[in-house]
Amino acid sequence: MTERDLVELHHPMHWTDPGYRESCAAQRLSLTRLGIDCAESGMTVSDFLHPRPAAPGDIYNTTVHAGAQGTQIGRQNTMHNAWGLDANALLRFAGEVLAKLPELRLDAPAEAELEHEADALRDIASAQRPDPTALRRAYDAVMNALGRAPESTAGQWLHEAGTAAINNVLGGGG
Repeated sequence: MTERDLVELHHPMHWTDPGYRESCAAQRLSLTRLGIDCAESGMTVSDFLHPRPAAPGDIYNTTVHAGAQGTQIGRQNTMHNAWGLDANALLRFAGEVLAKLPELRLDAPAEAELEHEADALRDIASAQRPDPTALRRAYDAVMNALGRAPESTAGQWLHEAGTAAINNVLGGGG
């Protein structure tokens, strides 16, 4: 490995130090930059040092959309992953907020704000290709307006439903 510049040998002692002769058998190794590249590649040392060229015809073109899971790529394995963002849970949540507005006992300005924010979330979530950043902002605005409601069972239920919806759609952060 030293000949391939993957590691460097270091003597822990200088040759003039007492006990040097006994310590020569115990040398310290450290990875070189190439050795670090080899270790981080995940390949065996042999495969790293002697890479095999790809067989003719091995061409992998991939497009992975935000949130894609379980992507597989390999020889004789064709997988078309067109999974996009499914915002239906947030769309339902926006509808639930609008349906439960009267139960929240908000004053008129706060109710109008929550209605406006829930409408905005519904519009963004119902788009053909919802933008994750816009969804997150709209969700945060609804939850912020919902937080101004007096404590109630409906408010607590909506808060929990909103957290579950954002976790379902964007994978957490509720």
